[in-house]
Parts: sequence; structure tokens; C-alpha cells
Amino acid sequence: MSRVTTSAGPEGRDRDRDVAGRARNARPRDGLGRPLPPGAPGVPTTPDDLSLPPAESLAEAQRLLDAGMAFHAHEVLEGTWKAALAAERDLPLFVPGWEDSTLGNVFAAHCLNGRIKSAQTVRGGVEYMMALADWYQKTSKTASIGFFQIGGGIAGDFPICVVPMLHQDLRVANVPLWGYFCQVSDSTTSYGSYSGAVPNEKITWGKLGADTPKFVIESDATIVVPLIFAKVLGW
Repeated sequence: MSRVTTSAGPEGRDRDRDVAGRARNARPRDGLGRPLPPGAPGVPTTPDDLSLPPAESLAEAQRLLDAGMAFHAHEVLEGTWKAALAAERDLPLFVPGWEDSTLGNVFAAHCLNGRIKSAQTVRGGVEYMMALADWYQKTSKTASIGFFQIGGGIAGDFPICVVPMLHQDLRVANVPLWGYFCQVSDSTTSYGSYSGAVPNEKITWGKLGADTPKFVIESDATIVVPLIFAKVLGW
């Protein structure tokens, strides 16, 4: 990995970067993916630009899992899904709350130091909701849209609220409710909670109907969801 000497803060520490100047983490890791001290011998990591075809990616990930290297298997699979043909298949991606993350912090820092000229370079939450509302209204005219929620928190609560927003705030008539609701989560069931609320609580909010099919799978999503997808896709 090429290094470019840059000041990363008041301590003046350098940061690992590739030849294009993008930040990279060249810190060595052990077989479980845990960071080791700089300069320590570690297990070779997955290249940042690795992108294998789906079948090869699954085979390599399985090989790494069999060797007890779950972190490295994850890195292989991540490279494949990041290179998936979402754009070519017109699959919309909405990322609520991205500002509340390390990415958001780094983005804000670059806006403050002038490297990024406008904070509007990346869509914010309000713009995402507007885009989601436009997509939902167009798509729901020809097909019922189900809600398959993986995990909890804002990733689920943000998009499901597009329906009551259209009904109650924008006063749009004849907007269909979600066709079904399914959540895979290891959150403890808790009435009124953010991630563990039961589906029936979503009825009074106008997110689901009393007759909407509702399912909750209390398990580890990283195990259950691939099995569900494999069944649906006939793998």
C-alpha cells in the first residue's frame, strides 16, 4: 500500500492511503479480524478492491469460514454486494441517518476544512424521505410493496413512516399501506420500544392495517436472512 503523508489531527499522525489518496486501513489483523499493533505480523487481509462473481465469492467465503476466519469471509462477501448491479436493475437505496456515523463525522470535517465545498453534496434525511415518497407512490400503483426489516432502529422506522407521512401530512388519497411486514431482529420484544415493538403497534400509526400479514423472527439476522433469500431465489 502506498502512503501519503498527511496531517490527521493535532498529534500530526500520518494515515494510510492508497495511490489515489483514499484513506485505507493497513493495520495488521489476526485471524479473527482483530486489529494488531502496527508492525506486528498478521493474517493477510482482503484487498479493498476485491470483487468476485457471486458463486466465487460464496465459495471463498465458505473456505474462510471453514478456516475459522469469519471476519475475512465477511470482507469477501461485502466486496461482492457493494459491486452488485443495483443501479442497472434500478434498485433504489435509501440511507437514513447516515450523518450519525463515522462517515457523517468525516464528511462534516471535510466540509469544515473546505475540501468538500457544499454540505448538500450528499443527500440528507429530508431529501431521502422525499425521494422515497416519490418512489413509493409510483411503484405502489402497479404492485403491492412489502416491508422486510432487518434489525431495528432508524433503518426500519424511517422508511416505514413514508406511508403515514403521505396519508397524514401530505393528505394524499388512496395511498396503499405496506403489503406485508416482516422483521428479523434479536431485539427483546418491548411494547413502545424503537426496535422491539410488536407489529400491531404500527396499526394505530397508520403504517400497517389490521389485516396486513405480520411476521417477527427473533434471531440473528446474519444467519436467518441469507437462508430466507436463498429459499426465495431457489438457491
